[in-house]
Amino acid sequence: MYGAIFFIFGLNGFLSLIPVPPMGDEANHFWQALLQTGYMVPMWKAVEMITGFAIIFNLFKPLALIVLSPVLINIFFFHLYLDQEHLFLPIALIICHCFFLYQKRSSYTDLLKV
Repeated sequence: MYGAIFFIFGLNGFLSLIPVPPMGDEANHFWQALLQTGYMVPMWKAVEMITGFAIIFNLFKPLALIVLSPVLINIFFFHLYLDQEHLFLPIALIICHCFFLYQKRSSYTDLLKV
């Protein structure tokens, strides 16, 4: 389910299958700025799709979780500062993400050695 959320929302960035709920002015300005870069949203959505797919099929799951971490942090802060109305899902995703990182903690021991 966790991987499916990222895969579907990533795919939605390319195919617009799910309508985007209305956002406030600040959130909309920020979103439009990301779209105007020409690369940021497609790259972000591609990362969501690829990592979501990897998590669904348990392919390189520890790597997918690490790559997805900064994306998830940005999603959380976007909603925290610009769109508090839709903050529940990012909080739930962070809790799940931390749980999966903890499950795979043995995969990260070499990364955390001093």
